[in-house]
Amino acid sequence: MQPETYTQQLLEFACQREVSDIFFLPHEQNVTIKMREIDGLHEYQTLNVAFAQGVINYLKFTSDMDISEHRRPQIGARSFSYQQQRFNLRLSSVGNFSNQESLVVRLLYPLKNLTETNDPNEDWQQVMNHRGLILFSGPTGSGKTTSMYQLTKKYAADKIVLTIEDPIEIIEPNFLQIQVNKQAQMSYAELIRASLRHRPDILILGEIRDEDTARMALRAALSGHLVLSTVHARNKYAVIGRMMELGISQSEMHSVLNCVVYQRLVPLVNHQVKAYQDVLMHEDLTKAIQIPQTNFENWQQMLKNDWKKGLINEQTYQELQTG
Repeated sequence: MQPETYTQQLLEFACQREVSDIFFLPHEQNVTIKMREIDGLHEYQTLNVAFAQGVINYLKFTSDMDISEHRRPQIGARSFSYQQQRFNLRLSSVGNFSNQESLVVRLLYPLKNLTETNDPNEDWQQVMNHRGLILFSGPTGSGKTTSMYQLTKKYAADKIVLTIEDPIEIIEPNFLQIQVNKQAQMSYAELIRASLRHRPDILILGEIRDEDTARMALRAALSGHLVLSTVHARNKYAVIGRMMELGISQSEMHSVLNCVVYQRLVPLVNHQVKAYQDVLMHEDLTKAIQIPQTNFENWQQMLKNDWKKGLINEQTYQELQTG
């Protein structure tokens, strides 16, 4: 089988399973392919080194990466068509200590609806109608970007929306979408500065990852915009602590923070997937900013309720106790 044919079959299988990542992991005599799905990491196949390198080279070549470079980190991008839909791929390669190359392929799917545990329409309408900052947190692949896009499309369809991401994960023709490019000195902070001159009503940031980005997101929210973004934290309360670590004071958060959401995609016993959202709004958010804390009480109660209803199994309930 040719590497091109194998790659086509591999990507088709991954799309069927809605795989989020494909890993090419080198060993001494072979390369193991693993796939990350909603319920965890699964081994797909083991290839001999020569054939695996051919597949890796093909993926790199079609993603504008240097196939002669096997040690230094590289990134690339390409698209893939399957069943009349286009999927975007993001690739990252690097060599290990023995100069064997590894590759990770991230699959980015078109925007789709998530089934959520809670849908406080009146609350969300109120939050989305005011300037300020809405923060999402959760592990990679938990649907944070999808939720931000869905909220914006549902409650702010008549607004000018600008997104800044690294990379663009969902193609949305109704939004003005800009991609971070560090080589061209287009960082999150720089692009936020430029975007404010475009006068968007809503600004979606892929991630707040440093003090400069946090400060610019705060500035955008204070200057009359609604800003939605993500930040790494283990639960909804830890988001507040993380923002303080990034130099945002409690008084600044009081003036700008509208809502905090911790989210995970959880597999149900009926093989569907549900977006569990643990939300801080209104008085609860005010109290959490005044007295920073870390607990999982509400999150654990949500899981426990659905476990007792038979919606999730005991293993899932136990594994996700701490977010």
